[in-house]
Amino acid sequence: MNINGLDTFFVYLILVFVTTFISLILYLSPKKNSKLKAEQYRSALLGRLFNNSLILTVGAWVTLFTRDFLFIVIALLIGGIDFFRELNLYYFKIRRIINENAEIEETVIDNYEYIYTVFVKSKTLLEFSAVLKSRFKFSSEVIFNLYNSFKQSRESTKSQKTESKDELDEAYSILGVRKGAPLDEIKKAFREKARVLHPDFTRNQDDTKFKELNNAYQSILRIVS
Repeated sequence: MNINGLDTFFVYLILVFVTTFISLILYLSPKKNSKLKAEQYRSALLGRLFNNSLILTVGAWVTLFTRDFLFIVIALLIGGIDFFRELNLYYFKIRRIINENAEIEETVIDNYEYIYTVFVKSKTLLEFSAVLKSRFKFSSEVIFNLYNSFKQSRESTKSQKTESKDELDEAYSILGVRKGAPLDEIKKAFREKARVLHPDFTRNQDDTKFKELNNAYQSILRIVS
């Protein structure tokens, strides 16, 4: 499978340049140390792209030194198929969705108190949706999931007219604040934990921990506000 000649040497150089350039771009791409699930998914996908690009780069360099196309073919079989599949998946199919989801997550967390207040004042889903759509660029699906999340949280504590001392202690413990902490400190603690635990509102997933956090937050709000 050895091929000689100046023309093929330039082909080797082009392979090396292209694969090395792609690997460098992926390696130097901005990394977001974010707790948002959309950003974590993006980081994982870009990480897999980089790993597969390294396989292609190594194959190209070995091909250059050995003058044997067999190595780049092997590299394509090992990492190339996944690389091009995930490259197409990210840049042409889900990049926009990831960006939108990350923006939604940020907006919900930063405006949680306002959104919850709108929910409390709204008599129907339609009224809740109208207010949120006038202020935020949320889809109907996101608004519906938010409404149901708040509704389930309220119903789970509706039967409890008062919280016992142990339940309140647990609520403070879940938020990680001292008993008797000021409202601003409680809200700050909730936002910080919500960035770690809150669900991606456009995807089905386990949101048990976030509901637990939300219930604890609402229990404390009933006492301090």
